[in-house]
Amino acid sequence: MRVILDECLPRKLALELVGHIVTTVPKAGWAGILNGRLLTLIDGDFDAFVTVDKNLPAQQKKGALSFGVVVLRAPSNRLKEHCRHWRWCKRRWRKI
Repeated sequence: MRVILDECLPRKLALELVGHIVTTVPKAGWAGILNGRLLTLIDGDFDAFVTVDKNLPAQQKKGALSFGVVVLRAPSNRLKEHCRHWRWCKRRWRKI
């Protein structure tokens, strides 16, 4: 699966996605691009977008995207917190 991590997430979170092709928004050259344009750029090139932006799903039409959006919710933006929540998500990843 081709996955892109939002720029607000720790880059090292990519190490948790073993077996997937993972990049980040900054690495793709898209840092600072707003959500609407960013989602257009992601469309067709990735299978999943991982973010902490809890407002993102409400901003988009359901079914309008060709990729899944995973919104991580953690008490802080520390890698340790995201990894703990990510392990929970990984168990459900195949359902996306």
